Amino acid sequence: MDVDSDGCRRLRQESDRLTATLLRAGDGRALDGLLDRDGRLLLATAQRITCDRATAEDVVQDVVAGLWRRPETYDPERGGLTSWLHMRCRGVAIDHVRTRAARSRREHNLHERDLRTYDDGQHTIDTAFVVRAALASLPATDRALIELTFLGGLTYRAAAESLGIPLGTVKTRVRRTLAVLRSRLASNPPNPSP
Repeated sequence: MDVDSDGCRRLRQESDRLTATLLRAGDGRALDGLLDRDGRLLLATAQRITCDRATAEDVVQDVVAGLWRRPETYDPERGGLTSWLHMRCRGVAIDHVRTRAARSRREHNLHERDLRTYDDGQHTIDTAFVVRAALASLPATDRALIELTFLGGLTYRAAAESLGIPLGTVKTRVRRTLAVLRSRLASNPPNPSP
C-alpha cells in the first residue's frame, strides 16, 4: 500500500470517528455532512434494491434517522461509516421489499379468500368472530406484535424498533404466538353454515 492511500485511509477513519463523536453529542451538522458525503450512494443502493425512488428515499431516511436516534450503534473501531451505512441501507431496503411482497401476497390471499367465501357469508362472519376471540385471548404484548406485523404490515425489524425490543425477541415471540393461535383455532374451529 502506498503512502497516499494509507494516508487517505487514516483521514477517513479519523473523519468517521469525529462524525460518530459529533452524532453522539447530538450535533445535527454532522448528520448534514454525512448526508452530503454519502447520501447519493445510499439512495442509489436503496433504489437498486427497491426499484422505486420514493421507497428508496424512505429507506435512506429510515437509516439516517436510526443513526441519529441511536448513534452508538455505529462503532468506528469495527469499520468505516460509509460501509456501515451502506450495509444498513441494504438491509432496510431488503426489509422494505419483503414487506411489500408480503403485503401483496396477503392482499392476493384475501382477495382469493373473498372470492371463495362470497356465497358463504355467515361462515366468514363466524370465522372472523373465532379469530377475534383467539386474538383477544392473547397477552397484550403478544397481541400487539401480531397486530403490528400481520395486520399493520410492519417488518419484524420495524416492530422491534417501534417496541424498543431486540429483533430476535420479536421473531421468537411472533413464532410462539402464531403457534398458540394455530392451536386455539384448531381446537375451536368456526362452524360452517348449513
